[in-house]
Parts: sequence; structure tokens; C-alpha cells
Amino acid sequence: MSSSGYEILASEYYDHAHITSRNFDSATANFCKEFAFPLIPKGVIVELGAGRGRTREYCRIPESRIIQTDLSYGMLQLNSRENSIARVQCSALELPFKHSSMSAITAFLYDPYNRPKLYSEMHRVMKTEGIFIGTLPHHVWGESLRNLKGIDANKARIIRFTTDSKEFVEMDSYLMNENEIADSFHSAGFGKIEFQDLFLPREIKCSDISPHIAEAASSQEISPYELPIVTFILGWK
Repeated sequence: MSSSGYEILASEYYDHAHITSRNFDSATANFCKEFAFPLIPKGVIVELGAGRGRTREYCRIPESRIIQTDLSYGMLQLNSRENSIARVQCSALELPFKHSSMSAITAFLYDPYNRPKLYSEMHRVMKTEGIFIGTLPHHVWGESLRNLKGIDANKARIIRFTTDSKEFVEMDSYLMNENEIADSFHSAGFGKIEFQDLFLPREIKCSDISPHIAEAASSQEISPYELPIVTFILGWK
């Protein structure tokens, strides 16, 4: 099975050095701890691009209901991780699950595989009245940064990480605004879609803010705490 750039990054992905991702984590965790999640029907929940797992932390779902999936074998083998009933190496675009078998799907920072096939696959494996919970880097942040870096906002591929060994790892990152996200869900057959803009918590020190977030905020003439950096998404089949 083919892997991804995350195979190279697996052992260090969760390090503080990858500060932009950690800022995204902080924004999401801060929002989720106060958010009243909708009741998820009984059954199995699959987390896409799980890494070491976030569904229990963010959504307060018991591990006895969660299957973690990831294209990267290294990500699935990380020792510090959330527990689950199973871990499956697979592409989010080709899920090895039966039609209408999942009560919910979670996908946090799913921009690397944010493609039309993803939405059709999620619709295929989700039960009627199933729920999607996920996040994407916010398009306002992404477009601001790409404009600063001279990167075409319509292109997916962007250099996102520098490894401990100072090697650049080029990754796919498909960003969308809310209308584009909603169109992708609706085209696949989903019903209602809801969004929330997520921001850096005020308790994050200036020294712990990613330069990529600080620079994007500066270009908008706002503080980093006022820049939306993550889009939180709820969808119903």
C-alpha cells in the first residue's frame, strides 16, 4: 500500500516544533471542551487520517466505538495514542467498510485528502442520519498565508513542514471556503451542514504562536487571536 509524506513526519508530527499544527490543535480543543455535540446514533465511529487519534479527546466519544484509519502505517504505530477497537491502514478515498456501516465519521485537519471522492466515500459508508465531525485549516488563514508566500491559492501543493533534520516535506493541502465545503457535502448526498470559525485561545502566549499565523494576521491588520485559523464542520446524512 502506498503511503504519504506523513510517513516521514510520523515520529515528530506531534512535536511542538510543528507549531502551526499545534496551534490548530489548541483552537480545536478549546472550542470542543465547551461545545454541545449532537447525539451520535449508536454504532461504530471511524476516524479518518487519525494519526494518534483525536476523537475521544475532542468529541468525548468512548474508545469502544472508535476505529482509527490512516494512510500512514507510522502514524498508526505511534505509541502515545488514543485507544480504539481497531486501527486500519487505508486511504480515506477508498474506505474498506461496507455501505451504511458507520454511525459517524470524524476527520480532523483533513485537507490533505479533501477531494470529491472523500465525500462520496463518506456518504457510502455512513448510516442514514449519521453525523460527520471534522475540521479544515480556515481558508482566510490559508489564502492570507499563500498570498504572502507567493503561492497560488488555487493550487493544492504547498511546503508545509520542515523535519528535525531540516528536510522540507511537501504535502497536499486542499482548502475550501464554507460555500465550497457545503457544495462538496451536498453533491455527495449529505443534508444539513453547519460551520464554526475557530480561533487561537487567548491563553496561548505570543511566543507560542506560529509565525505563519502571526504573519497572516498581520497582513489582515488584526491580531493573531482575531484571525480564524480552523473551520469546524458538522454534517448530517
